[in-house]
Amino acid sequence: DAEYCELLVQQFRDSKDFQTQYFSILAIGQIGGKEARSILLREFDKAKSAASKPWCALALGVYSFYDYEQQRKASDTIEYQTTIGETLFDEFRKTRQPNLLAALAIAMGLNQHTEAADAMRAMMLEKVAQEELAGYLCIGLALMDDSGSIEDIRQVVSDSGRRHDLLKQAAIALGKLGDKRVADDLQAMLKQCDNNLAKLSAISSALGFIGDQRSLEPLKQMLLDTKLGQLSRAFAAVALGGVADKEMLPWNSKIAVNTNYRASVETLTNKSSGILDIL
Repeated sequence: DAEYCELLVQQFRDSKDFQTQYFSILAIGQIGGKEARSILLREFDKAKSAASKPWCALALGVYSFYDYEQQRKASDTIEYQTTIGETLFDEFRKTRQPNLLAALAIAMGLNQHTEAADAMRAMMLEKVAQEELAGYLCIGLALMDDSGSIEDIRQVVSDSGRRHDLLKQAAIALGKLGDKRVADDLQAMLKQCDNNLAKLSAISSALGFIGDQRSLEPLKQMLLDTKLGQLSRAFAAVALGGVADKEMLPWNSKIAVNTNYRASVETLTNKSSGILDIL
């Protein structure tokens, strides 16, 4: 794939369309291989734009993830991409740009660079008010399977009553880390939260994503409990559907993967009734 990598590098450097640039560097990470690794490290080091550097970071994370997947298929041992992890962590310690920090958190999670966990955890607790950044830090810690973050992420869930996106990200992170208590916490929140549509949506989506079978009976009881408000019962049904889904990821994720969201049509997303907007 060398000639295609070269073409993608040229597009990343020279294209006038920013989204073409970003998708090009990410594609190199998906292609993989030693040459791609060299290209990504070089372009990450050279990238000066606050917009392009996060995409280089994500590409390095994606490269690491697919490399580990291939190694798992070939043998029982994995040789981790420590140079990539150290490169990402060095930038994490230097930058103050929220978008770049968020991308680095996800990239280091995919890279399994656990040496960054303490710094990521500290920043997560410090930046709870920056909902998007804190949420990606939660997900990054979960991706690297840092079980030492469970209690701190539980605290984030507890403190995220009005930060619905952060609540969802933190709850999903706990589910990924195997904390079974989070499903019980979310069910209690679902009962107490009657009229806040955004919060109900976040809780039910997280329950469905976690997919804990122990949630089924309590959610069925909520669905049939006429003393609860209609919205709570409706979102209990949503959560039941998510838990029972045979797929590991939400039903519409297959449609969303690799979508050019900058050129999306209303049938895909219009922020309310597009197929990617439906729970």
